Amino acid sequence: VQESMRMLPVLADGTNRTTVRDTWLGRHLIPRGTMVWARAKRFLPFSAGTRDCVGQSLARMNYTTTVAMLLAHFKFQLTPEV
Repeated sequence: VQESMRMLPVLADGTNRTTVRDTWLGRHLIPRGTMVWARAKRFLPFSAGTRDCVGQSLARMNYTTTVAMLLAHFKFQLTPEV
């Protein structure tokens, strides 16, 4: 849940960018259209400070409840390819 909130934040904080062309970073190719962040390990899915998301406690509760309900009502398994 935390990782999904970090990668797909509720609020757009303007820190994520998309590459406009194929870019080499050392020996690694970053394809055009890849989303990149200046500080990728930072965890601020609801922003911060005096203008942070007023509904973040409700959102966290909903995330937790949704995951609990999914785990209670469905069986999850890895596919053979994984």
